[in-house]
Amino acid sequence: MTAKATETGLSFTGRGFINFGDRSYRWVVSKRFEFTSPIASDEEILTALIENRYYRDHYASEDSHEYDSGTVHGPYLIERMSSASFERIDAHAASETLDNFCSLNNSPPPESIQERITAEVRAGFAKSDAFYRLRSLPEATHEASFVLWEYREIVVICRSDSSLVLHVMAID
Repeated sequence: MTAKATETGLSFTGRGFINFGDRSYRWVVSKRFEFTSPIASDEEILTALIENRYYRDHYASEDSHEYDSGTVHGPYLIERMSSASFERIDAHAASETLDNFCSLNNSPPPESIQERITAEVRAGFAKSDAFYRLRSLPEATHEASFVLWEYREIVVICRSDSSLVLHVMAID
C-alpha cells in the first residue's frame, strides 16, 4: 500500500532539534504526534504518519518542518513509501541505532549533547510499546537525496498515551 498525501488520525504536537554543534553536521530531530483511537494497528499508525504533512519534510534547511515538502521525506519520495518501508525492532536495536549514529567517525557528541539525547530521545524508549526503523530505500531516493548523506529514522509508538515520536538522525 502506498501512502497518500492526506492527514488522517494523527496530530502533530511538537518538534525538538538537537544539533551536535561539533562541526560534524550531525543532528537529531524528534517530531511528536498523537493518534486517535480509530487507528488500531501499528501498520495503520505508520500509514497515517506517512500521510501526515509534518512527515513530508526534506530536512535540507533548519525551518523545513514549517513547510509541506509535498512529495519528499528526507532522501525519499513519499509515493514510494508505505508501512512496509519500516521494520519492527526492539528497544535494544533502537538504542543501538541511536548509539551507532552518535559514534560515527569515532566522534561522540559533547557531553552536554549526550545528556540532551538521553533526556529527549532515549528516555522515551522505556515507556514505549513498539519501535520501527525506516529501512534503506535506494529505489525511493530523489535527485537531491545526496544532501543527507547519513540518514536514520526510528518511530516510537506508545499506546498508553496514544503517542508516536519520530526520531530522524542525519548528517547534511
